[in-house]
Amino acid sequence: MVSVAELKRQGDGIWTRYFDDMMPAITACLAKNPGDLVSVLKAWPMDHGMVGVRTINGNGGRYDCLVTSDGMGTAHTEQVETTTNILPGEDIVRYTPANSAYPGGECFAHERLEQNGVFIGWLSEKTC
Repeated sequence: MVSVAELKRQGDGIWTRYFDDMMPAITACLAKNPGDLVSVLKAWPMDHGMVGVRTINGNGGRYDCLVTSDGMGTAHTEQVETTTNILPGEDIVRYTPANSAYPGGECFAHERLEQNGVFIGWLSEKTC
């Protein structure tokens, strides 16, 4: 188990380090993604109070989402080519919300993620 507060102490280069700050935007983008079993491959802060979020659904469809950091604005999404346009650090760690299933297979190690003692999802680190 890992807490959201512990993520801030991770080293540079891991997108989940800023998870707490981006959580409203991540939540908005997860709701906007078409398909089932949606996970976040990467999220990153942008200029002018915006956040970018790359998601993947259970069918392997990848989407980029752009939304305000507070998650209150309109989330704009577009599908991303599955074999190209791979972001640096994408899919090193996936976040899957508690109401969904984390990725299967032997190439992921999973940890429960809690915020203020409440289970909010899974962090899945790619191991192969």
